[in-house]
Amino acid sequence: MSSRFAMKKQPLFAQILIVFTAVICLMGAMILIFVRGTLNEFFTSETYATIEASQQSLTSHNEPFSQTPQDLKQQQNLRSVQHVFLGVDGEIANDTSLPNKVLNFLYKQAISQEKNTQRYKLNVNDQEMLYAIRKIHIEGEGFYQVSYMWDSYRQQLVKTLFKRIFLVSLIVLLCGILIAFFFSKWLAKPIVEMKQHVQRIANRKWDSTLETDRSDEIGVLAHSIDEMRIQLKKQDEAQQSMLQNISHDLKTPIMVIRSYTEALRDGIHPNGTFESTLETIDGEANRLESKIKDLLYLTKLDYISQQNQEKHKVKMSVLVKEVVQRLRTNRPDVSVHVACPSLVVYGQEEHFRVICENMLDNALKYAKEQVSISVEEREDTVFLSFYNDGPHIEEKLIQRLFQPFQKGDKGNFGLGLAIVKRLMTLYEGEISVENNEHGVLFSLEFPNQK
Repeated sequence: MSSRFAMKKQPLFAQILIVFTAVICLMGAMILIFVRGTLNEFFTSETYATIEASQQSLTSHNEPFSQTPQDLKQQQNLRSVQHVFLGVDGEIANDTSLPNKVLNFLYKQAISQEKNTQRYKLNVNDQEMLYAIRKIHIEGEGFYQVSYMWDSYRQQLVKTLFKRIFLVSLIVLLCGILIAFFFSKWLAKPIVEMKQHVQRIANRKWDSTLETDRSDEIGVLAHSIDEMRIQLKKQDEAQQSMLQNISHDLKTPIMVIRSYTEALRDGIHPNGTFESTLETIDGEANRLESKIKDLLYLTKLDYISQQNQEKHKVKMSVLVKEVVQRLRTNRPDVSVHVACPSLVVYGQEEHFRVICENMLDNALKYAKEQVSISVEEREDTVFLSFYNDGPHIEEKLIQRLFQPFQKGDKGNFGLGLAIVKRLMTLYEGEISVENNEHGVLFSLEFPNQK
């Protein structure tokens, strides 16, 4: 367990190299074990084949007991196969160096042998002897031909070949480790570069790009990391801009309140009367309170978006009418038309109330004479629109209208549309705006799911 944790602490390059080296060594060891066993089996079979071939070659002569120099030379070519001929009564028909004890044992094996030719192994004086016993007939008499070879030749041959194979395997292993070294370097290089790039991103160094010409999974990951860098850069710039706008937008009412308060303390009425000056202070305080409230609500939405909110039935028609009844007094000179059938949506009532309030407040702010609100449902999708007959929105502003603290035609910053955009995202919906012939139309679309 500790070795596995120690492995994880190593650099990726070292981990890949260790794994490849271990695999190569394991395969090499398995091959060597297999080769050694195969060589033993192969040369044992070849030794027996040589013994049997020598048997047949020798008995093909008319006088197998008296070998000529040519026979001895042929026997030498057959890797020193030696022969013993035993009569059916156990008599030894030729000279041999084998002990009598071994010859007696061979005779017992011969008379109990059922096959015409059979292979055996025997340990003689700590040496292994491979031999074959064959039943033959020479000039009408029966004999047992015992042909044997000492195993030292086979063992020496296997040992020599195994050493050579081991040397070749060692060279292949070293070459494999060298290849694994460069391969692991090559494989780990883009990951190391991505790690360094992510560290630069963590240090807010947004301008450093991650370039790669790979199209595999590593290339896709590198591209995703660079896309993340671009998005984080935009968010950082938006955050910086938002902080500047917040400080500027909150600073103005605070300065007005402080200056008017100091003027009152000095007995001066900037608006002419004490009451009108207090009204200005109160108005700026309300404005400040509204902005702080919107800012806190926008921050609250970031938390809500990560939670599973329970959905409830919300009567949309009742909600819209309540919002209109409460806000239309802000612009009594503007007529508000509502087309909203009895419709139930699913979600948090507070969210839909905030959406309607912010959209209606924005419409009343820019309308000349008329505001229209319509709500309808088509195949489990709710369409909510707010129209006002005010001036058109600049095209360049439409692209960033729903970002926090965007400045409108009247020079005011606000969070209302940004809050609506966040709520629409929360409900997997969309909000859009377009200029038509006589005004501006905001369209909201979201699925109506329980």
